[in-house]
Amino acid sequence: LIFYLKLLPFLFIIHLIIKCLFSSVKYVHLITIGIILIISNAALIIYDITALVPLGADMLGYSVSTAFGIVKDSLQFNFQNVILLVVPILLFLALFFWFKKYCISQLYLKITLALGIFLLVFQVSSLQKMAHFKTEYAFNLAQNKMAFFTIKLSDYYYHDEDLQPNFIAKPIYIDQNYPFLKVDEAPDVLGPLLNLDTLKLPDIVIIQVEGLGRAFSGPNAYLGSFTPFIDSLGRESIYFTNFLAAQGRTFAALPSILGSLPFAETGFSDLENQMPKFNSILNIAKANGYKSIYFGGFEMDFDNQGLFMQKAEVNEIISSSDFDKNLKMASPIGYSDGDLFNRVLNHNNVEAPTVKYIQTISMHNPFTVPNQQKYKLMFENRMDELKFNAGQKSQHRSYSNVYESILYTDEALRLFFNSYSKLNKYNNTIFIITGDHRLPEIPLSTKIDRYHVPLIIYSPMLKQTKVIQSISSHLDIAPSINALFKHSYQMKTPSNVTWLGDGLDVCAEFRNVHQYPLKQGKTTMHNFLSGTFFVDEGSLYKIDDKMDLSPAKDNKQLQIINQQFDLYKFKNNTFLKSKMLMP
Repeated sequence: LIFYLKLLPFLFIIHLIIKCLFSSVKYVHLITIGIILIISNAALIIYDITALVPLGADMLGYSVSTAFGIVKDSLQFNFQNVILLVVPILLFLALFFWFKKYCISQLYLKITLALGIFLLVFQVSSLQKMAHFKTEYAFNLAQNKMAFFTIKLSDYYYHDEDLQPNFIAKPIYIDQNYPFLKVDEAPDVLGPLLNLDTLKLPDIVIIQVEGLGRAFSGPNAYLGSFTPFIDSLGRESIYFTNFLAAQGRTFAALPSILGSLPFAETGFSDLENQMPKFNSILNIAKANGYKSIYFGGFEMDFDNQGLFMQKAEVNEIISSSDFDKNLKMASPIGYSDGDLFNRVLNHNNVEAPTVKYIQTISMHNPFTVPNQQKYKLMFENRMDELKFNAGQKSQHRSYSNVYESILYTDEALRLFFNSYSKLNKYNNTIFIITGDHRLPEIPLSTKIDRYHVPLIIYSPMLKQTKVIQSISSHLDIAPSINALFKHSYQMKTPSNVTWLGDGLDVCAEFRNVHQYPLKQGKTTMHNFLSGTFFVDEGSLYKIDDKMDLSPAKDNKQLQIINQQFDLYKFKNNTFLKSKMLMP
């Protein structure tokens, strides 16, 4: 209601302008504006019902065709949604003509308009506060969708680009022209965990699983685990239970995992041909005799992923255009994960040490997978194995197709590892598996839930398995792989780096020694992690050992973290002006 009252003064101005320009016009413009608002609001509600997150300014971070495709995939015009669209229009028309027939007092109109002006002048918020809700799902559900969309658009266009933060201490630079440049001091935490042949460089296989979240994978998953193979692999691995994606959508996964890179404005890859020279695992490995291959069963123009990989100096890219033409795409997005893994297995293996990066897509809307009925039965059986009661089963069945895709990808990974274990280079391979973000189509519990993903480091060379409860993120992967190269294999690596992260923390107990931003969407930057605190849109939360959040009232701590956040924003803005990361 507050949002629409604040909207009234603007609508009144539009009404006066139209009346002045077209004096003969009576009511057509009012009806038109009303119907446009209703259709827009209904579309935003339908998007929210389908995607389970309200639409904000994120779409502005994509090309027109890509944004249209994302919205189209998230809009489902079924009977329920048609009713949601038609009934409000009919109700609006009925009320409009009723008020027209029985004219309401001008005094009431003036009071309502004055109230709208008052709310505008005193900047009364149209949005709910997260602290008033137990889950992010409930918070999103309660938002006025039109208000959320409008305010996020406004924030995007009118944010302060020339931020001058109040730093705790003056930042120390190697060179002020390169604000992120620092001495590489990341310790080698992986080498001591592996039985290495230091004369034989290992293969590295990184698997980025679309939408894989801890909510439904791994020990103590609060939705129950629907990834039995990944769980079994995790028990034979170094398993990070409290690991975080650096982004809430796919757009920054490659830059974060491979380069620990800053987010720029709408993602590092969105700099396109203005992407500056940067360090990545791929170009560091290449300088030491490695080959690298990127596998994705989709077109490479999405999020400029192909261009980023070229800039990262990958040797070869395998995309949807390189698949067998007799294969059928599982969805409009691309080929199924099973076909993707088969493509990896059938690729000519080279003798040189290799970095393979595999990016899956089956756990993505519309969640269609080959032989869907098989996984529907597996879903029902899995709920029985988890001993769900009738209420839990009913709740999970609301997202049946999502869980089916999770079970499908999990089985595809099982078959992939079974086949890969027969390859000659398997025993000298390090596998790194993580999610790009937690999929939002199953309701999120907290603001950090969308970032909470597993990290599994598996290798036949592991000395022992280990469960890590300390917090790390995607931004720490590249520094740790680089440290492994540098210290365990004496490879040539850069002495100065631009990593946002400091390297993986392998402490078994719960703690966090890191501080860095997390970027929910392309056009949003309001999350920061520091110690066991998390900031979301200026509100402070305490993180527990299950990655649950509770509101924290500590103004001093909030001030410190805001200054850390401001320092990152200041460096990021400095970088955006020069488009230079390193000499």
